[in-house]
Amino acid sequence: MEFLSVSFTPKRTLNPAGILRGKREAIGPDRPQLNWLLPRLRHLAAEFVSARRSWSRRSTGIIAILLCLGACTICLPATATENSPRWLAGVAVERAEKGWDIDLDFNSPLVRTSHSPEREGRLVEVVVMPLSGPSQTEDAFTFEERLSPPAENDSPLKRITLEPQATGRALLVLDFSRTVEFSLQSAAGGRSLIVKLREARERTRSPKRDQSELDPIMDEARRAMNVQEYGRAAVLYSKVVSADEASERPEALEYLGLARLKNGQRAHARAEYQTYLSRYPDGEGAVRVQQRLDALLSANQPDRQPLRASRESAPYTFDGYGTLSTSYQRAESFADLSGAVMLDSSQIIEFDGIGLMRNDRYDARARGSGYFRYDYLDSSTGNGSRVRYLNLSLRDRFLELSGVLGRQSGGGGGILGRFDGLNSEWSYSDSSHVGAVFGFPQESAISDSIDTSRIFFGARWGWEGWNDQLAGEVWAIGQLDNGLTDRIAVGYEARWFGSEGSAFSAMDYDIYHQALNLIIASGNYRIFDSTRLNLLVDYRRLPFIMTRNALIGQPSTTLQEMRNQYSEEQLKQIADDRTPTNTTITIGIDQRLGGDWRIAGDLTTTKFSSTQAGNNVAATPGTDWDIYLFTQLIGNNLLLNGDTGRLSFRVADTFAYTSYEFGASGRFPFLSGFWLSPRFNIVYRDQGKVGNQLGLRPGFRAEYRQSLFSIEGDVRLEWLHRTGSGLSGLTDDELGYLLDITVRWNF
Repeated sequence: MEFLSVSFTPKRTLNPAGILRGKREAIGPDRPQLNWLLPRLRHLAAEFVSARRSWSRRSTGIIAILLCLGACTICLPATATENSPRWLAGVAVERAEKGWDIDLDFNSPLVRTSHSPEREGRLVEVVVMPLSGPSQTEDAFTFEERLSPPAENDSPLKRITLEPQATGRALLVLDFSRTVEFSLQSAAGGRSLIVKLREARERTRSPKRDQSELDPIMDEARRAMNVQEYGRAAVLYSKVVSADEASERPEALEYLGLARLKNGQRAHARAEYQTYLSRYPDGEGAVRVQQRLDALLSANQPDRQPLRASRESAPYTFDGYGTLSTSYQRAESFADLSGAVMLDSSQIIEFDGIGLMRNDRYDARARGSGYFRYDYLDSSTGNGSRVRYLNLSLRDRFLELSGVLGRQSGGGGGILGRFDGLNSEWSYSDSSHVGAVFGFPQESAISDSIDTSRIFFGARWGWEGWNDQLAGEVWAIGQLDNGLTDRIAVGYEARWFGSEGSAFSAMDYDIYHQALNLIIASGNYRIFDSTRLNLLVDYRRLPFIMTRNALIGQPSTTLQEMRNQYSEEQLKQIADDRTPTNTTITIGIDQRLGGDWRIAGDLTTTKFSSTQAGNNVAATPGTDWDIYLFTQLIGNNLLLNGDTGRLSFRVADTFAYTSYEFGASGRFPFLSGFWLSPRFNIVYRDQGKVGNQLGLRPGFRAEYRQSLFSIEGDVRLEWLHRTGSGLSGLTDDELGYLLDITVRWNF
């Protein structure tokens, strides 16, 4: 990735209100000032902190903050522009029989090229790049993005970070509270990453805790059970269960299942009971556990009548979690001819919160996510806010029926990106489900309001079996734009998880346009004990073909306007002419060298088709096969336990340039709570008639984490020097920097 190549090149038009990507999103003019927002948030935060010891008041404070910020965000005007959406869309964590299933959604498709460590660790780093290929994504990753996963289900996942790399890729970092075994699998055509977790084996557990440390935890867990704080009791019992060789582990595991049952988590309770019986078949509590498990299984039989009275009288419990952060971002460029140019100086307040309400039968969840930005350079046009997510979900555990209403991400089923609507699902058996969805596509680059001129309907059927190793889904979807048919498509997804590898395939075919939107197949397999092979073949339309694509290059802004000039068949043909195809093939290998060293490399080739001229729109030329060779040497536990070091080399041979790039980076724990991440890149690019260019890009990131708070600082420099003759007007030297300081509160 060319780090800030747009920002530091004054030959392009620079718009201070919309130059930075990722967390930085430009907002349109005529925004009212929210002078009351910060005092109100401070007031709510003070109430929340003062009431933190009270469970009910704590939950009320969280939900109040969530609803307050969501409401004030919606009340702002809707028009907005956004140069590049966030890549990270959302994350869901569910307890599985053997651990946890994590579903991480992306706003746009990403390719997973390699990851480290191989299958067990506390810090997992996944190298990703956009499916459109590196040649189209020189500025795709600029700022870091972060997600805070749900604080329920006792999941060891603590945070998710997407860190830009100078090689046209990004590093997706999964930070766990303890060492886990994991497997990774792409889904939803690259818009989702599924992570299956389970506790690491005994030999990889954390150091043994003294028995005297566990006794108070057990006592506190028993007190929590007595006062019916079952969620807190489950967390405490989990700590004892995860300890090595603890004498209370069988008892803790038994009561962990009971705590989950009392907390309404029947599936989780069943998993804990099954784990108990597999580990301690002759244990003191084996008979009791078997009886409770039998009762749970019989309660799921269809001929059993629900206990309506007890469910109706069961009390509701409340909880909540989320992240509130503020970031200062600054970017400045210095060039020989134009002098200093301030590109950005802005303050961003981001909020992502979830409020929970549940009883023995129902789970309800409200989520609000958005941000407010203040531009110090041009407050009249750069200020504003955005709503990323605002939805309410409800699940009936007895009927296995669930639904989400509001602004949400698609993530499969033929849904393309975020939308405002309803997505429902019914699991009518342990292995099968059906679902239905309708909504309005949310064009984040145009408007923040609900656009009812476009609407879609979809249905799907899914199956999972073969010991949870094989899963598939078929779907159909239709979409209208101002009453005209925009898209009618069918497709499938199939996933396989195995002990030696995994595979994923998906297809999207538009039967209205009679065109293939997507066909993808990817997989990895362990061919030797220390060698893993990765393969990706991806063919897709960019963007997916829809009648709406006929608007590309036209002065008309709606299909209805064009319908006055062209028939529906002509609009279909124009849309087809405006929609190119992209083919990407990647083959990679990951070789363990011994100890904590690994080497990984991949060869990627990508090709874009041309578009035809017509209707006063010029043709766009296609490309030949662009080729990218990328290799990296990865070392773990080099200086301290848990650190990571990387050396990378990249060669790119494209229709526009040939480049050679070397990079070095690391991530090192320092003292208690500190993480230091230095990096350095040097790149040489031959751009033909434009001229040759040499670039140096050092950077340094520091992070301090303490309990629920963290502070992060990131500074990057770039020096560009023209080394050959090229077109006139290109400056000889350019220097720039980017600064990002973030304070975060995870509650």
